[in-house]
This record gives sequence, C-alpha cells and structure tokens, in this order.
Amino acid sequence: MPPLQKLTPYGTAPSRSMDPDVYVEVMNAKMANDTVVVGQMNILVDQLDGTVIPALEAAVDAAAVAESTAAAAAASTNYSATSTSSIDMSSGAAQTLNLDQTGKGFAASTDDIVLIRRSDADTRAYGYFSAFTSGTGAGTAVLDPTRNKGVAGTYSDWLVVHAGLETIRPGYEAELKAFAIAVAVAL
Repeated sequence: MPPLQKLTPYGTAPSRSMDPDVYVEVMNAKMANDTVVVGQMNILVDQLDGTVIPALEAAVDAAAVAESTAAAAAASTNYSATSTSSIDMSSGAAQTLNLDQTGKGFAASTDDIVLIRRSDADTRAYGYFSAFTSGTGAGTAVLDPTRNKGVAGTYSDWLVVHAGLETIRPGYEAELKAFAIAVAVAL
C-alpha cells in the first residue's frame, strides 16, 4: 500500500480583534492554504476509499472466517468419530452403534447423525442416536432407510458425524483435528 497523503497543518484562524488590514492579509493567506489542504484531503479520501477501507474490510472478513472456521473445526472433532459396529442400512429398527472414540458430544434424540462408509463415501445412512453415552461411546441408533444414499447393505466401516458436518470426507479426520488445534492455538 502506498504511503497515505500527509496533510499540511491547518493552523488557527486569525483573531477578529487584530487590525483589519492585517486580518485581511492573514485571511487571504489562510484561504490559499485552505485550497492546498482541501486538495490534500481529497487525495487522502480517495486513498482511504480505494485502499485502506477495502483492506480493513478484508481484514474484518478474514477474522470472521477464521473465527467461524475455528468453531467449526472444534465442533467437528467433538461431533465426528469412527465405528466398526455392524449396521444394516435398510433397517429402521434401533441398532447398536458404538463409537471407537469416547467423549464425543452427541446428544440422544436431539442430534441427527450421518453414517458415512469409510471405504465408500457415497454410501450414507441417516438417523439419530436414541441413546448415547459420551464417556463410553456406546449408543443406539435409529436410521431412516428412505433417506439413505448409495448401496444399501450391512457394513462396519463407518465415520459417524453430526448431520451439520456431513461434508467431512472419510480419511481426513486426523488432518481436521490437527487443523482445529492449529486454529485454536492461533486464536
């Protein structure tokens, strides 16, 4: 960014108590200086509008994105886990769905979940935990077979995520966790 326009010091207005001839002379000099200052101010305003303000807006936008990304990354590590439980995608009945990791933030009956096959990310099952214990990772899931995607079947290679995080691709959980930690440290 080029240096900003410097303004000539404006000074103080002449006193009306001075001799009228001196006053007119001082005011004429002041008005000549005003033209210079106004020109400098116009250049400065153009610089602010064209460079400084867009740079500040971009910085504010970048900070908002960083904050949002950090929150999403932190949430994604709390609401994603793997599971080797055998799940029948075509069943709407309650099924045991135990997570391989503990301490996750899923809430029974309130959080929609997506089961994404780790070996085929296009195969997905949708449902919710009817019961879930964070400390053990043990849960019971109810799926909605009408919403499933991909080849229906019974599989045991799942990435379980909160429905709001469905875009996570299997195989990227470690990178996502590292990113979440890096963002949290940076903030």
